[in-house]
Amino acid sequence: MGKQKDPWWRLQDLVNDETRVAVHDEFIIRIDQAIKELEELKKEKWIDHNFNWEKIQPILNLLNELEDMNNDVYLPAARANLIKIYETTTDEEIKKDASVKRLINQRGGK
Repeated sequence: MGKQKDPWWRLQDLVNDETRVAVHDEFIIRIDQAIKELEELKKEKWIDHNFNWEKIQPILNLLNELEDMNNDVYLPAARANLIKIYETTTDEEIKKDASVKRLINQRGGK
């Protein structure tokens, strides 16, 4: 049998299992835009001086927007679930773990 995860990771797994948010339409639009840009990029035959700025940077910007949207929607839900799960868990190792306690204090829990 493998080594059991430490309490911090067990708490993270519980939060990840519990936290789901609906995909926002703008999220899908950005994904479609990024796919379109990547498909266009795949057709390129030449790389020149402006390739990064004109071709790659717009795709990175779209991906950054996706990350921001994720942070705006998912992270608040995960934070709320983190505190709720910590307060209701019966796993005493999670309750007593110093790294977990620091995380809960940082997130505004007890």
